[in-house]
Amino acid sequence: MKGIKLAGAAIAALMLPAGAQAAEFGTIGCIERAVPPMLGKRFGDATIAEARAQANGGKVEKTELPGVENDVNALAEIAATCQKQYGWSDEALQAAIGYSVARMSVSGARSLLNENGMDAAAVEKAFASLPLHYRTAFVLEKVPDEAVNALIDAIAKQGIAVDTQAKGVYIGIIAGLYASVEVDLDRFVKN
Repeated sequence: MKGIKLAGAAIAALMLPAGAQAAEFGTIGCIERAVPPMLGKRFGDATIAEARAQANGGKVEKTELPGVENDVNALAEIAATCQKQYGWSDEALQAAIGYSVARMSVSGARSLLNENGMDAAAVEKAFASLPLHYRTAFVLEKVPDEAVNALIDAIAKQGIAVDTQAKGVYIGIIAGLYASVEVDLDRFVKN
């Protein structure tokens, strides 16, 4: 997930300053709507590669994600167009990029959950049942144990056992993505 966050930050750093006008809620989907389906799929595929590497104690090398720099550049161009079209502030732009990358990456994380015997919809329901302060904690570098334990308990109530390191990694990644969507949407409407 760090790679996803870093990609979002790198894209935001490429943007030119815009007017400091508050972003309208309905415009946040501009980036996702403009992204070609294949580009969106590659963000999901990158999430799968990163999650599998983390589950095995490693990390993804650039060579394992061919074309990632082109994908980042394409997303930066799309985001710049949206920023210009809607007059987003730089802060709103960064939030919209984070929101969009997280939403596009969720498909990869959901497929990993399902492939590993976990019902992705049930995991999402468990995450959504957490109090806001626990949900948003999953964007932190070090997620508090209380939030992790609350999520594991909520998942157990859905009949899902988190009984392997890989399952824990995959659940942590999707929780981080869901939290990013929520936090970045909030940041977007405030900027």
